[in-house]
Amino acid sequence: MWNDYWCFLMSLIDGNTRTLIHERFELFNSNTKRYFCGKYLHAWLDECFSFLVFGASPDDYYRYQFFKKSFSERNQFITFLRSKRIIRKYNDTSFFPMMNDKRLLNAFLEPFLGREWLDLSKVDDDAFHAFLAKYGRIIMKPYGGSGGKGIFIVDISETGSSQIRVSDYRDYIAEELLHQHPDLERLNPSSVNTLRVMTFQGEIISATLKVGQHGAVVDNMCSNGLYGNIDLETGITDSYFMDIGLSLYERHPETQEKLIGISIPNWSMVQDTVKQAAQLLEKVQYVGWDVAVLKDRVAIIEANEAPGHDLSIQSSKQQGLYQKIKTIEQLHQR
Repeated sequence: MWNDYWCFLMSLIDGNTRTLIHERFELFNSNTKRYFCGKYLHAWLDECFSFLVFGASPDDYYRYQFFKKSFSERNQFITFLRSKRIIRKYNDTSFFPMMNDKRLLNAFLEPFLGREWLDLSKVDDDAFHAFLAKYGRIIMKPYGGSGGKGIFIVDISETGSSQIRVSDYRDYIAEELLHQHPDLERLNPSSVNTLRVMTFQGEIISATLKVGQHGAVVDNMCSNGLYGNIDLETGITDSYFMDIGLSLYERHPETQEKLIGISIPNWSMVQDTVKQAAQLLEKVQYVGWDVAVLKDRVAIIEANEAPGHDLSIQSSKQQGLYQKIKTIEQLHQR
């Protein structure tokens, strides 16, 4: 009966959403087997309670280890629904189309990009090939993509300058490939290992170092990236790193570089740049900034109107940010 009901419910939802729900359902059951020895009824009842009282999604439940936490401890966390409420209250939705289109966002954040780029919907083959010849290696990004999907690198030494036709990539942008600081490159050289810095009403509330693996050109969590907390005062990583499956790492599994105790280069510059950009984007007050740290400067990769409440100190150190949000709210209301 339950299987028939589940199949009927899934038939009412579009394919992509159905796939996502199915993946989350399977992940929750996998974690229940791991943490609850397969006591599925107990886990799902507790998750339903956590959703109704705290707005916690199935991902939140295990990522924040709610099964170990008391009522008051759970109440400290920004959950899925709480994050949605903060976004609705503090982020002007008229800016969302711009923030979800890399062409428009790059133009808006031009002073903070630190790199050249091309809108491939507006240039011809000659302009693109000249851009590729200038830099040798460039990164191609779909302008509406997310999670690192569809991103790839073009290397002139491998493809030649005339192998790509712009007409095939009108929904892409091409960017100068940034050369990250050597201290971060050695962690994983295949990707630019960026920072996710969360701001609320112009104040930095969390910072995370993201590191790619398995030869990926991106460091996103959904592309098997690892992430760990950065202490805001010192700019030093101070937690184990975590992957999407909630496994913990003290060292990078491939390069064997130590992940805990990394001093982020140009940390004060990172903070200043993000705060300045947050002032420019003043009508979107709850933001996740992706920042690349270079040898002598920093560059903002993108700004996310859904900042990723899970990609923060909340999961890497199990320290909730909800009360911090409420404290800042109260200070700004005075």
